[in-house]
Amino acid sequence: MEVLGRGEDGRVMVVHGEKCTACRWCELHCPDFAIFVSDVNSENGGSGPGSEEENE
Repeated sequence: MEVLGRGEDGRVMVVHGEKCTACRWCELHCPDFAIFVSDVNSENGGSGPGSEEENE
């Protein structure tokens, strides 16, 4: 399952956010601690169990 990928500029980005299961693997393995996984509430319009956000 590939949630993350590289953009045209070579930077890592979320390419398939709908496939995220909020397992936190990417957060735990990011060498720069730049990824944070947070819960998504269905009340706030979220459609999946989690989302991945990348700090710039």
